[in-house]
Order: sequence, then structure tokens, then C-alpha cells
Amino acid sequence: MDLRRFKIIAIVLLAITVLFLSVNMINGRAELDNLPESVATDLSRLFLKSGNVLPAELIPLERNRLSVYVCAAANGAAAQSIAQELGESKRKDGNLTDTGYLFRLESEALVTVDHSLYFKFDGSGNGSTSASAVTYAPNAKTRELADKLTERFTRRYDGREVTLCDYRLVSAAEVGSGAILDFELFIDGLPLHGAGVTVHAKSNGTIVTAEGNGYFFPLEKQSGIARYDVINVMKKEYDSLTAEGISGLSVTSVEACYIAITEKAAGQICFFPGWRITYSDGTVSVYDAVNCERH
Repeated sequence: MDLRRFKIIAIVLLAITVLFLSVNMINGRAELDNLPESVATDLSRLFLKSGNVLPAELIPLERNRLSVYVCAAANGAAAQSIAQELGESKRKDGNLTDTGYLFRLESEALVTVDHSLYFKFDGSGNGSTSASAVTYAPNAKTRELADKLTERFTRRYDGREVTLCDYRLVSAAEVGSGAILDFELFIDGLPLHGAGVTVHAKSNGTIVTAEGNGYFFPLEKQSGIARYDVINVMKKEYDSLTAEGISGLSVTSVEACYIAITEKAAGQICFFPGWRITYSDGTVSVYDAVNCERH
């Protein structure tokens, strides 16, 4: 065999080897990124043992590598900042409460802000709060108003590389020249369980009343990651159902989410990735993926 022919054969064999290794690496990576389908089948069978239904197709098999975030809990300066941003007015008076802070603004608006960054805003100053959640689909007018408000809450960070909670308008109702707006909160595209804001605002953006979670500060990513996946969570849920003797339920969704946990002693709010399990009767179970605790 001449040298030229030998080199060609060697190159072809090397190319085949590289291709074979690449395919195996890709397949191996795919297996690492996804749980085997048998996991869903096994969990479905397990739930049947407790007399409850868990359709196998509802189990997310993609492995989520979600980050843990924190932000500072409300101190006096942060609480005042929220109050003034909501009211577009400077502080007139301020007092401590059992759970946080109370401010009277120069506009006479009254604002309370808890350590957990939960706020209540009353533009009239007479103690009224926002109307209950609305269910009308947003239109162009209410979306424009919502954009005006969310831009105002985060404008201090314009041009900076920061991670913020995403406030998304989910329903709205026009009231006179203004509207009542309902927002839900998201982190990394996932819902922040139980968090939201309801705002009654005039068409010019002036807030009449508002109540909800004021996570208007940058979120700091932590080095720790979630330790428990959907297998651990669903097994713990099964154990809970069995221990409590609950049966006859049917799971309608299993979805990844975030959970806000206030650590008052540490002066911070942790945002843990987690799992939300919803049943056909409206029951919801939520577990964080850091400690596998139910919330």
C-alpha cells in the first residue's frame, strides 16, 4: 500500500471515530439533561397506590438547573424608596410598625411596607386598599398604562446589568379614565408562586391604590443550586398524601416555579426554585427544590 493511500484511509477512519464519539457525547448529554421516561411511569403508578391519579405525561422530564436568588429585605431606606416611588411624592412622616414601616407622604398618601417587601398604598390617605383581582383581558390602553408603571418602578436601573423580577400584566379593567391592573411576578421566566400586585391607577400613571409584593430591587444570584428534582418532590407529596389518608385527587399540572422566603434574621429574601402541584379540586402543593420543604 502506498503512503498516499494509507494517509487517506487513516483520515477517513479518524473522521469516523470522531463522529462516533461526538454522537455518543451528544446522546450522553441528552440523557444527563433529561430524566428517563420510566420515571414518569413509576411516579404515576406510585400515586395510584395512594388512591390518587398522576398522569405520566404531566411529569416534566427535563432537568432544571435553576439558580437561587436573594435580595435585601426592607430596611428603612428601602421601604421609604418604595413608598416614594409608588406615590411620586417625598416622605412627610414615618413610623415603625410590628412588621415594618408606615409612611405619610407630602401628597398625604399613606403607605405601609413590611420587611418582606409587601406594601399597601392608599393615595387618599384614609386607609383604603386596592380593589379585588379582576379577570378581564388586558387591552392596548391598559397594557400601555401597565408599561408606564413597570418602567417607573425599575427606571433607576436603566442601563445597568441587573436581574429584576418581571411584572407581567395578566388582567385589567378600565375604571373611568384609569384602570385596575393585576400583575403576576416571574423570575427567569418562571412564576413566583403567590406573588403579585393589584394597582388602581389613573390614565396618567398616578396610583390611587395599590397592594402587593414590591420586589423592585436587583436579585443577586447565589452559588448554591437546587438539590432536589421532581422525583424527590413527587415522592414527598406521595408520602404526605398517604400519611394524611387523602385519596380521590387527580393531578392536573406539575410545573417549575419560584418561591419567596423572607429570612428576617439575615435581613434578606430568598427566591428558591421549586415545584407547584395542582389538583383537579383546586388544591395546590408547593415545594422548594433547595430543602424539599412544603410551603
